[in-house]
Amino acid sequence: MDSSRARQQLRRRFLLLPDAEAQLDREGDAGPETSTAVEKKEKPLPRLNIHSGFWILASIVVTYYVDFFKTLKENFHTSSFNIALWHVWSFFTPLLLFTQFMGVVMFITLLG
Repeated sequence: MDSSRARQQLRRRFLLLPDAEAQLDREGDAGPETSTAVEKKEKPLPRLNIHSGFWILASIVVTYYVDFFKTLKENFHTSSFNIALWHVWSFFTPLLLFTQFMGVVMFITLLG
C-alpha cells in the first residue's frame, strides 16, 4: 500500500485536516530516532522511595507498639477479623489495619 493511498484512507477514516496531515508527516520522520533517545535516557524508578519507606516504617512501629501479633493470638476466637480486634483498639482498629496493609503492600513492591 503506498503512502498517498494510506493518507487518503486515514483522512477519510478520522477526517483529518490537511495541516494536521502535514504535522503527522513531520512527526513520522523524526519518530524512531527520538523515541530511542528517550528510551535510553529514562532511568527506572527506585524501589525504595520516601512514600514506601514511610509506610514500611509505620507498619513496623504499629506492630511493635500495639503488640499486634500477641493481640491477634489472644483474640482469634471471633469469626470476623475486624470485629475481633474492635474491642481491643476501638476506633483505632481501621487505622491500624490500614497501616499494616499499606506496609505489607509497600514491602511487596520492594521484592519484585
